[in-house]
Formats: sequence, structure tokens, C-alpha cells
Amino acid sequence: MIFTDTPGANKDKYMSVTRYYKDPKVVLLQNVNGGDAAVLTNKDSHASRVFKLNSIGAEIISMLARPRTREELIAALSEKYPGQAAAITSDVPAYLEQLCAGRLLKTTEEKARCILLVYPFSRKKEFTEPVPPLGLLLLAESLQKAGHSVEIYDFQLPGASMRDFFARLEQIRYDAVGFSVNTVNAHEAVMLAGAVKLSSPDTKIIFGGPHVTFEYARLLADHPQIDLAVLGEAENSIAPALDYLFSDFTGDAPPGTAHMARSLLVKGEGVPPPVDLDSLGLLDLSRVVNLRHHRDYPAYPLMTSRGCPFNCAYCASPAFWGRTYRRRDLESVMREVRQAKERYGYQVFKLEDDTITADRKRLMEFCRAIKHEGVRWVALSRVEAIDQETVTAMRASGCYAVFTGIESLDVKVLETIHKSRNLSAQELEERVDLCVKAGMRVDLSFILGLPGETTATAAGMLEFCRRIKSRYSNTVSTTFNFITMFPGTELSRRASELGYSRVSIDRTESLIGPTWASPTMSAGDMWRVFTTNLLNYSELKYATK
Repeated sequence: MIFTDTPGANKDKYMSVTRYYKDPKVVLLQNVNGGDAAVLTNKDSHASRVFKLNSIGAEIISMLARPRTREELIAALSEKYPGQAAAITSDVPAYLEQLCAGRLLKTTEEKARCILLVYPFSRKKEFTEPVPPLGLLLLAESLQKAGHSVEIYDFQLPGASMRDFFARLEQIRYDAVGFSVNTVNAHEAVMLAGAVKLSSPDTKIIFGGPHVTFEYARLLADHPQIDLAVLGEAENSIAPALDYLFSDFTGDAPPGTAHMARSLLVKGEGVPPPVDLDSLGLLDLSRVVNLRHHRDYPAYPLMTSRGCPFNCAYCASPAFWGRTYRRRDLESVMREVRQAKERYGYQVFKLEDDTITADRKRLMEFCRAIKHEGVRWVALSRVEAIDQETVTAMRASGCYAVFTGIESLDVKVLETIHKSRNLSAQELEERVDLCVKAGMRVDLSFILGLPGETTATAAGMLEFCRRIKSRYSNTVSTTFNFITMFPGTELSRRASELGYSRVSIDRTESLIGPTWASPTMSAGDMWRVFTTNLLNYSELKYATK
């Protein structure tokens, strides 16, 4: 026999998990009491069946990490073991029947593809904690449902490197590699895609994400290594896009896709149907192939809504989501919270909503629901939504930190960016006081170089920050960001009209240095304000030690 069924075996004795499979879920283990084994889990009952494999059985499962036809499998085994080619040809069909009978393998009518989705590194990696790539994990689920084999490589994680990445590509010849691209990592994504195409010319390259949604024409024209761009919300369009790509672009381009054909840009008409948010469930972190342990992600990403009802001039959310605010059913959200606790042990959740406080009534319902789960969570909020009632409810339900965008203290600047608020600097401080006294950390964010901002108004922001941090040096942080013309934003469309000039050709520098100067604030002015805030913070921390 190629394997023996060992019900109730203690899988805790097994070590060195090498690969995960879904539908059914199979974990291939090596060095099990001198042999190999596979664990077939039941996601409903959490029970498992353990199969002891002989060497050829383990080899077959390992090779079928990439879906292959029987003939392709026999050819691959014969190439690896040329001295046993005749025996492989005669014995493998019977082995496959045994593995399928044991539900360790499955067959499909259509050609399944082996896909790698990549979250590229960025130059801010050392300053940020890794967060599970929510978008890629949701896309992987959509592709899995379409019958494809999907893995994710996350360059945010410790140990991620170019060497490790390309060693994996050499080990497993993926049919397609997709990149999640935002403005900050766009340069790295283009570079990686070019290297992948150079090392494996037959591998298809797919780009998607916010940056691609607005810059697809330029990216496709300038970077021929990109075979297909997937635009906007992609859970419902990624599978049709993949079929279209591997049909050599036969027929009409599906909605939400774009590509080049004989130097001409081809874009699918219309938009894909919106995603049913209530259908989303627990993220499968086992798809992240370079994740050593889920604790490498300190918090679990939780999405309770998509979109934003506001229209800030510096933000691309209105253009990306269509300025809609779609709410996910809270029972669906709480079910995911419970599953993340049970499966991964998570007790900290990072809300991925643009602003959880956009709908006050729903915020209160969310707080009542998540309070029963006994977890901790962090979220983004508009400062004007913070008051005694919301702070009390949020803190009582486990919220321990809130991030809020102040952007500027100048009334005219706020009017220009469509973020007017009837709050004085004193009233802003009072809202910070509410959060801190309730036991919550606060992160205040400002933008340097907004239209009309000057060194004088920036000095007011610095003084505001100094007052706040003199009282709460360990519980309040202030972050100054450099103005960035993110594609899809009103500011990017009006940059020339507003008198902005580019001071760096590399947009990915935007978060670690100025890329634009305004008529009222030079790049040097921005640097001085930025460094002054850092020095003030350091002085205050030293004084409180």
C-alpha cells in the first residue's frame, strides 16, 4: 500500500510542516518516525485522520503542490528518478487511485493553475509591524473556489528576502504571479515582476491594487513584463481575469481588467458585480508560505465595512470604492472574530475600515457585539466622531488605541481638502484627553505641504503637538507625513493648478521624504517641521524617564 490510515494518531508528534492543501485540507509532514505522513483535517469537527505514507506517496503529494495531469506527473517523477522511469510509468496510476480514494488528492475537469500572490516589500518595512495582507488573502479564497492552487509570499515578514523568494520560484514553477501594488511599493513591484519574467518567461504577471487601478495605462505601456492589470475590487473579477489571461486574451476583456495588445491598450467594459461582504469569512493564513508562525502577525485584520462616505482631497478611497459605504453584517463579523480566536489564538484585532466611526449607530452596535468576545482592538476614526459616549463604549468593548487624522489646524486648509470641522485646537485637545483618560492610546496624524499650509501654520501644529505630548508623552504619538499625490485623488488631478512642483521623481519616497513642494512650503520647510517634531518627541521622552 502507498499509505496506511491511522485514525486518532497524535499529530503533535509530527514535525516540520512543509505544505498545506485545501478542499480537503491536507498537511504534508516529513520525518515522522523515520517516514512521511499526511494529515487530513475536518474543519467542521476539528478531527483529523493521519495517513502514514511511503516515500513515493509523499513524493507524489509534494509534486502535486502544483496541479498536474497524470502524464505531467509521470514525466516529472521520471526526470527526477531516471533510473526508475519504467517502474514509475507502470505504478503511478495505481498509486494515484489509492491517494484519491483516501481523499488525499482530488481531480478536476479543468486545468487548475498554480498561482503565487505577492505583497512586495517597501522602504518602510523596518518602521512598521507586519499585518496579514487582507486583500491577497481574500483574492486567494476566490481563486481557490475557482479550483486553482494559491500561495502568498509576504515581504513584510521577518526572513523574507529576494534570495528566499526566487528559491521558491525555482522550486515551484508557478503559472502566474500576481502583485498587490500600492503607490509606496510600486517601484519594488515593477522590479520584482521584471526579475520573475526574466527568470521564467512563461510565467504570467498580474498587477492589481489601488495604484494599478488608477495608473494601469502607464504601467502597462512602460512595463511589458506586466501581462494583465486587474482593477478595483477584484474578488469577483480575478477568476474570470485568470481564465481570459490563459486563453491568450480570446474574446472580450472581462470587466475590471486591462492589458496591451499590439501596443494598444485594451480595457474591459463595465465593472464587476460588488462583493457580498457577508460572504467573507476567516482568513486562511496557511496560504502565506513564508509565515513561520501566525504570531509574526501581531494582530488579525478585521473588515466590517468598505468605502468611506467622506471626500477628502488627499485620499483615493472615494475614487476606488465609488464613494460608497457598504456595511458588513455584524453577525458575520463576530463569527470571524470567534474563528480567529479558536483557530489562531488571536486576541488583538486591527480594524481595516476607513473609519469605523462613520456610522455612530452601527459603531455602538459593534461595540456591544465585540464586548462579548473579550478581545482588544484598534481602529481609525475621524476626530469629530470622538466624544464621551463613543469613547466610553469603545474602551469598554476592548478598544485600546485609536488613530485619527488631524491633517492641519488651519481652517482654510481644511476647507480646501474637504475636511472642515467645527473644532478649535482646544476642543481637539479635549477629545484626546477623553481617550487617554479612558485608557486608550492615541495616534495623531498630520500632513505637511497641504494647499495653503505655511511654516507659520505648521509652527502652530508643532506647538499643539508639544502641548499634548508634554502631558501624555507615553500614550499619545504624533506623526507628520509628507504630502503625496496619490493617483486617483483630487490633489493629484489638481497638482499643477495648485502650483505644486515635484522635487523627487520617485513616488515611493513619499513616506520617508518630500516628493512635492507647494507654493507656500518648500521641501526644506517640510523637513524642518518633520525633524522638529521628532526632536520634541525625543526631548519629552527623555524628560519623563
